[in-house]
Amino acid sequence: MIRAFLGTPVRQYRLWRTAKAAVRAGIIAYGILFVLYLLARLTVGERWNLVAFANNLLPWLCWIGMALTIVGLLYRDRWLLISLQLPAFVVFGIAYGGQFLPNSPSPQRDAPTLTVAFYNVCG
Repeated sequence: MIRAFLGTPVRQYRLWRTAKAAVRAGIIAYGILFVLYLLARLTVGERWNLVAFANNLLPWLCWIGMALTIVGLLYRDRWLLISLQLPAFVVFGIAYGGQFLPNSPSPQRDAPTLTVAFYNVCG
């Protein structure tokens, strides 16, 4: 049934090229829409309901952009596709980069000390 749908190798090649072109167009459209979202976020803030709603989805929007960057590596014009997804990396790094770094608290000199005794009873 699938072979009947795909037909000849020429038709298979055309379907493959059409699918690749559709994915490429989707990557470009996503990159442009993400840049437009960032511009709207910087200019009007959360006064627009659509921008306010998209702010809640920002981490997921950035992850999608990163996944599309990996898919964009498979194309010949990868620099165009990757450069359109670069704002997602930058925004994710600025907004959430500090969450991946450990905190380095500095204890006060006159703070009380805590001594804990631990006995490994399972080993």
